[in-house]
Amino acid sequence: FRKVLTWPSQSLKKKSNIVSSFDDSLAQLVGDLYDTMNVLSGVGIAAPQIGIHQRVVLVDAAQCSLEPEPCRIERVPDNIIVLVNPELELSGPKHRWVESCLSVPDSKGQVERFQYVSLKYQTVTGEEKSVELDWPASGVVQHECDHLDGILYIDRMNRFSRDMLCKKIMKRRKRAAEARRLVEQQEKDELDAINGIIRKKPAYGPGKRKKTKKKSPKKNHLNKKRKKKKR
Repeated sequence: FRKVLTWPSQSLKKKSNIVSSFDDSLAQLVGDLYDTMNVLSGVGIAAPQIGIHQRVVLVDAAQCSLEPEPCRIERVPDNIIVLVNPELELSGPKHRWVESCLSVPDSKGQVERFQYVSLKYQTVTGEEKSVELDWPASGVVQHECDHLDGILYIDRMNRFSRDMLCKKIMKRRKRAAEARRLVEQQEKDELDAINGIIRKKPAYGPGKRKKTKKKSPKKNHLNKKRKKKKR
């Protein structure tokens, strides 16, 4: 299992290099990609999402109506299609649908994709293949192959929708970070209590106002007149 890079990581914007060596290192990469996709329950994954900038994509054929093709790697089941150095030729009308991504977790947005894809690619052994894809399999492949050129699905949304979604993501992450901080502080306080450590709490903090001394009124001729009247 490898850590998936998430937006707004600059590494996700880099273009990937063409794979030239079809050796054990490629098989290891494909195995790591499958393990990561499997743990996170993804439909597909691309090498740049785990910080490896090579043109390799994995797609779960069972979840996107593609014909399965064994890749003959022991760690990878037969329903996983491996696309090495994929080339796409897009055609037909565009379809608008909702997409999500492992690199943009807990969010989704509407994107337009072409209906047909003429796909050329290589297998893990370097064998060249081609296939014609129809909707919705074509949409899945377009999404995953975009990663190889440093494109996320949010980059294909209209500007207003993208800005709104990005703001929601940042707010959600900020709330999650604050929740984690509070849990960590609570655990620390409980551990201190077990160890008999007493920490002095601040006199003021969130929700409390700092106590300030009342300022005495300035002396002037008006104050003197008021005192004389009271007498």
